[in-house]
Amino acid sequence: NFFQNSIAESGNLFFIKYSSGDRGIEIYNNTFENNNFSLGYGIYLKDGNEHLIYNNSFINSTFQGTIEVEGYTKTVWNSSIFNNFINCSSYGGSHGIIFRDSQNNSAFDNEIIGCSYCILFHNGSTENQMYNIQLTHCSVGFYIIDKAINNTAWNITIENSTTGLHFYRYNDRGNDPPEDNLVYDIFINTSKDGLAFTNVTDKKNTVKDVNITNSTDDDVYAITNSRGAILINVSYLTSKENVDSTSNLTRKWWYRAYVNDTDG
Repeated sequence: NFFQNSIAESGNLFFIKYSSGDRGIEIYNNTFENNNFSLGYGIYLKDGNEHLIYNNSFINSTFQGTIEVEGYTKTVWNSSIFNNFINCSSYGGSHGIIFRDSQNNSAFDNEIIGCSYCILFHNGSTENQMYNIQLTHCSVGFYIIDKAINNTAWNITIENSTTGLHFYRYNDRGNDPPEDNLVYDIFINTSKDGLAFTNVTDKKNTVKDVNITNSTDDDVYAITNSRGAILINVSYLTSKENVDSTSNLTRKWWYRAYVNDTDG
């Protein structure tokens, strides 16, 4: 299927509605080109489980969320988003793949270019997974915000973005900060800022096995009451670390030793 030059100020190309009870819907092998849904969504999952979203291309299209998974009280679960290509470089206002108010879903083997926020664990995202994803030229490559709890992400490459990976809490929304999320095997290269924590108070988020290179400003920063983050085997320049007086980071390193007990 080919969708081209559609314009709507509010609307969705595909909308799986809440309370519909849909299960196992597949959306695949579509091309979306030059579409403008500035207040709507490309593929919007509101309900059901075991959906498959794969082999779709979004080219120069603008959506509030290109692929949005947002159930009411975790009503979207066990769905997979994979092998999709998203390029919103011409607009830059779009979001890529968003998990919000959903549980036990996965996004993997996707490539995303030029979105404002390329991938997100948003408020109410619980026990979701993202992995094997390539992100380029994003305003924020990977955004983990508000009450995103116990999500996992790994093998993410983020290049040439303003901020690579950002844990963030919005003051004006009344939500708790992101908590107990695990992010590992991340490569962040040539960003303005690599890894950031803003207003994430006393919540344990773990970042491990991360390599941050060629940042123009800060490799790592923690500001505005950001406390409780744990960095394990995170490689960066200490000269490019910025932790303000209200914040702290816990840094740990693995140590591997071989012991040969010749006496048995």
